[in-house]
Amino acid sequence: MHSDDLLRNLFSLGGDVANNGGVTASTSGRNAGTHTNTVFELGDVANNYENVTTQNGTLTIGKNTTANVMLTANSGTVTYTGGNQTVSGLAAIGLLGDDVANNGGASASVSGRNAGKYTNAVSDTEQIEANYANVTKNNGALQIERRSLGVVGTAVADKPFDGQVSAVISRLGVLQGLVEGEDLGLSAQAVFSDAQPGVAKPVTVSYAIANGVNGGSSNYRLSPNPVQVRASIVPLVSNTGMQDMPALGTMGRPRVFVTDAGGSGRAQGLAADQTAPQVCRPIDSGTGDSRIAAEVCTGQR
Repeated sequence: MHSDDLLRNLFSLGGDVANNGGVTASTSGRNAGTHTNTVFELGDVANNYENVTTQNGTLTIGKNTTANVMLTANSGTVTYTGGNQTVSGLAAIGLLGDDVANNGGASASVSGRNAGKYTNAVSDTEQIEANYANVTKNNGALQIERRSLGVVGTAVADKPFDGQVSAVISRLGVLQGLVEGEDLGLSAQAVFSDAQPGVAKPVTVSYAIANGVNGGSSNYRLSPNPVQVRASIVPLVSNTGMQDMPALGTMGRPRVFVTDAGGSGRAQGLAADQTAPQVCRPIDSGTGDSRIAAEVCTGQR
């Protein structure tokens, strides 16, 4: 914005009146504040007049009180990668003139490495707030989500009937999806769906992760968790009872049938009019009189 020339003419001789003796003054400004309008190029006035006094003027630009400026920092959501991630920039509404091109000098940027929420704050707004009376600032955020991990290869051991739902993990699986170079601790607990004897019963395995040498558990989540695997609960049959059982399996072991509560010989979970093919699994568990060396079967006898 340019001001009109502000010059007080203190001489009034001849043709010098029409053009101020060739003397000029000019100033311009963009931002709110006071800008000096300086008298310059005295030229012939200095040569023609012995008593010359100059006095500078001013251009005053006040704050804009009508525009409503809103500055909103950008937001973004990413997944943990092990490296720094950034969200930057902002959107501006209500700025005028040349301020539109560069957001009036305002900026916003934030970086983060670990899972969590990082504030992307609007900054460098001093000049905007000097030029505009009504300024609203809205911070954004960088959200780094936990990285999903899976577990493969977990197995649960078959066990003799003990009236408990507890299960023993015979093989703990391995984590899949870790960032290269990072590791975590993995633990698990397992429980049967119920304590009754049965073949290939559902077992719920619940995992937990812990910080590793080069990895933080807070940057990861297990999905799915818990998971379901299968294992058997074998009925307890004494060695004497087994010797009296006439049905021998393919390996020369007695066959123990897991049936419904009514003892009908149907596999657990079948309706009265349903039958299932006989499926047998070799079991060798326990010690002494409670030792089981049999084939546990479901289906019709």
